[in-house]
Amino acid sequence: GDGEVCGTALECPMDVVELTFDLHGSATTIPAPRAILPAAKLAFGFGPTLTHAKVMAINNLLDWITAEQNCPREEAMMLASLHADLRITQL
Repeated sequence: GDGEVCGTALECPMDVVELTFDLHGSATTIPAPRAILPAAKLAFGFGPTLTHAKVMAINNLLDWITAEQNCPREEAMMLASLHADLRITQL
């Protein structure tokens, strides 16, 4: 539910849902969950305030970019500024 106001949202009815989870327990530690979808990569953030969650999500994303692209954090920030969207899913 993009923009749900209370605890429920009208979701898409589905007969079959197929999920694949790859857990990387021995890999590097990440600050929050991440997800790879066909059209996007998601870096999540959580916190007591929206600002804390935003900072965590952005740092999670920047860590991911620097590791994948082998680039400095400043370059990762420029890439994120050009290509990333910040979405709020829960308040």
